[in-house]
Order: sequence, then C-alpha cells, then structure tokens
Amino acid sequence: DKARAAEVAKLIDGFSGDDKARAAEVAKLIDGFKKEREETAAAWEDLLATMASAKGERPSPAAKVVEEVEVEEEAEIEEVSLEDKVLEFINRNPEGVRVGDMEGPLGVTRMRLGQVTKKLLNEGKVRREEGIYFPL
Repeated sequence: DKARAAEVAKLIDGFSGDDKARAAEVAKLIDGFKKEREETAAAWEDLLATMASAKGERPSPAAKVVEEVEVEEEAEIEEVSLEDKVLEFINRNPEGVRVGDMEGPLGVTRMRLGQVTKKLLNEGKVRREEGIYFPL
C-alpha cells in the first residue's frame, strides 16, 4: 500500500507540473492574441480612414484616434484618466458612438469601456439611446 500511495503521489505531482506548463503556454498564447488583436485594430482603423478619405468622407468613429496633445519637453505630462479619455472621445463624436467604436482607438477592452460608460451615464455626463452614447 505504501508503494501504491507513492505511485499516486507521483502521478499527482506530474499533473501539477502539467498544469503549470499548460498555464504558462496559455498565458503565452493569450499575449500573442492580444498583440495580434491590437495590430489588427490599428490596421483596420487605417483602412477605414483611407477608404473614407478616398471617398471624401469623414472617417467613422471607429477610425478616429484620440489626438495626442503635444507638450513642451520641460513640461510634465499629466496622465489622463480612462474616464476622461472616454468622455473626450464621446464629446468629439456628437453623432454618437457605441462602446465597440472606442475599443480600438482607445486601446481598451469593451468590458472595461462598458464599465466606464456606465459610470459616466450614472453621473449624468453622457446620455445613451439604444446602445449609443451621446455627449451632453
């Protein structure tokens, strides 16, 4: 029975090692998918902007990128909160935007953006109609 118990313990240890290796591999895959997703979103935004420009149209909200504010080298760069970035994005799009329209340009997951937009809505900073957020 001691030999059998040792064998079972050895098998359990083997499974634990497999789980760690599997978890590491999954983490590596997720990082790769995240990078691919970001690159694809950027390429898609460029494509939409190019197509809109060729048609003489304004780019759709999904193709807009929040402008970077240029500051003097000596000035300290103030970090803008995600809430402020989302509010600014919505304010720049008076025709309204969906959460998904902000995902690529802001580089933030849809789930996180949903939390922020809900907070802005509850604070009375934006309004929502049929899943589209509008500035107030």
